[in-house]
Amino acid sequence: MDSIVKMSIDARKSAFTNAYEINDQKYLDKIEDLFKRINELGESCNDATEFETKFAASPLNQEYNNLFVEIGSKFKPITYESDNSNVQTTGEYLLEDARMEGELLFDDLTMPARHKAREEFDSQVRDIPVVGEALQAKQTFDLFKRFKKNKNDEEE
Repeated sequence: MDSIVKMSIDARKSAFTNAYEINDQKYLDKIEDLFKRINELGESCNDATEFETKFAASPLNQEYNNLFVEIGSKFKPITYESDNSNVQTTGEYLLEDARMEGELLFDDLTMPARHKAREEFDSQVRDIPVVGEALQAKQTFDLFKRFKKNKNDEEE
């Protein structure tokens, strides 16, 4: 049987068990009997298009629909619980969005002042005799280290 035809048949069959709590063996047997015949139809088809066309025109389609309605009227639907604990309400979403916008606005507005304060701090630290010389030596060392690294890369 074509794999797509098999998937189509299996999906139709699982629709019963995924939708309803069927606890009566009589109805489970009806489902099995119907799907034996649907499988036979599927075996006789070369591809999914042929199967779907034949199934739509077949009395099996009507029998499938009738059985679905019958089971739907006799058995309790399965209810699936979903975990919505991480889903925000509209109000929570808007509040979070406003908070993030406020943080970004605060950062943008204070950036020049923070930059100026950092420059002043660095300048004052460089004016300290030993610290300023140590920072200058480190910068010079790092600069020469980059040149040496680039030179070694070129040689290789």
